[in-house]
Amino acid sequence: MEDNEKIRDKLNKLKEQCKFSENIENTCKLLINELNNTDYKVMDSFKPFILPKQNITKLLNFYKLYTESLKKIENIQIEIEKVGLSDDEKILRIKDLDDMNVLKLMNNYLKCLDDLKSYIKVNMVRELCKKSKKYYEGIVSKIEEAFFNALKRLPKVVNSIDLYGKFLIRSLDKKEFLSKYTQALYKILGFSEVKTFPILNQRTKKLTQYLNMVKNINTQIIGKTEAHNINIGLIQLIIINLKKVIGDILLKVEKEIKPNQIPSLVILYNNLRHTEGPIVDEIEDLFVYKEQILKLILNCLVHFFAYLETLDSPNTDLKTESQVLTLCDIFKSFENNKSIKREWVRKFGPSFGVYNSDELYDNFCRKCLTKVEKASNNLKNYDKYIYLINNKAPFKEFVKMYDNMTMENSIKKDVKLVIGLWKISIEKYDGVTLNRFMLKQLEKHKKYYLPNEERNILHSNLTETVEELIAANILQGQVSKLKNAIEMSYTGTN
Repeated sequence: MEDNEKIRDKLNKLKEQCKFSENIENTCKLLINELNNTDYKVMDSFKPFILPKQNITKLLNFYKLYTESLKKIENIQIEIEKVGLSDDEKILRIKDLDDMNVLKLMNNYLKCLDDLKSYIKVNMVRELCKKSKKYYEGIVSKIEEAFFNALKRLPKVVNSIDLYGKFLIRSLDKKEFLSKYTQALYKILGFSEVKTFPILNQRTKKLTQYLNMVKNINTQIIGKTEAHNINIGLIQLIIINLKKVIGDILLKVEKEIKPNQIPSLVILYNNLRHTEGPIVDEIEDLFVYKEQILKLILNCLVHFFAYLETLDSPNTDLKTESQVLTLCDIFKSFENNKSIKREWVRKFGPSFGVYNSDELYDNFCRKCLTKVEKASNNLKNYDKYIYLINNKAPFKEFVKMYDNMTMENSIKKDVKLVIGLWKISIEKYDGVTLNRFMLKQLEKHKKYYLPNEERNILHSNLTETVEELIAANILQGQVSKLKNAIEMSYTGTN
């Protein structure tokens, strides 16, 4: 009985201990769960009580940094106001910014703001940074304006522009700024403004060098790293733009088909190639126009010979016919760009009876002068030979032989015929009468025009004739007036 009592007492105590242990376990679980969900930074709130001296030092350091930064910011703003950088009405150049030492001011300004970043959660710091940042952005905007104004002077690169380009990359949204910058380069260095053949040929004269120059300018302004990717897209944009410009101009030529466009077509054909310097592969996208240019030259020449057929009578002033001048311009362009001459003759020469590029000038010249000589049959005496001289002389540069003699001798033959007519006409007169006759004739011959070489030959022969007549006592009167009249003859003056 007694033993049972003891057992029951032990069981009851054991139950109590088990229940207490269970309570401890539950409490521990709750505590662990609470700790897991507690922000341990809360412990920081006890630091002012644990480390009061350290916090007072930190607070003093903060106020010292804040007041020093505030003073520096205010001083920089005063300096900026003093040089007029914040004046919205003032248009600044890069040189002005250099003179104002702007980059140093802005870097110092930004450093002051960076020093305060670790205290940005403090209201007074946050407000100061917000206000100062807005002011800073306003000045950056003025620098950006000066930068893009300087770009308008390209391809001349303004001194120090690279420093401002790199500054703006750091200070603005990089992607947005580089996009705006690329568009500006494309507009300034591209071909959108080209509307005429002469300007197109002038701009594409050394295309490889030009596009490499664009790359170098870009690298110089924003640095090698940023420029590498931009250059790829920029050159592609410029080539696409140039293709459109060329296409538009060739379309205009195709609609008009004027022979005087041939020299421009020849020059453009020659320009569409790689020139000196590192090869720019994108240029080859322009080669698609070469075949079209050759065909346009063909069509223009067909129109030229149709135009030549209209030459039935000489022009009234007996000067070089427009057909002759046009053909000589065509010859000159071919002479300066011989590769296209060979290519064109290979493809289209047989249609004109030309099978070798060396035959081109002789063939076309002969056809042209045949029409000129036919037209000259409407003229007599001086008029006929002066007209022939004026229309043969431009071909001397390109054609060696004509009418079974050299072109030079063919022209000299006509000059001798003019001299012969003079000698025949003066045989009828002598004394003062001869002087008056020659003065009257020379006055009439002022209206005629002859090229320098042929005019000088005539002047020399006439002067020599006058001196011979004086020596023979056949010519009398004022010789000086007569010699002056000789000098004025064949100058095309009235």
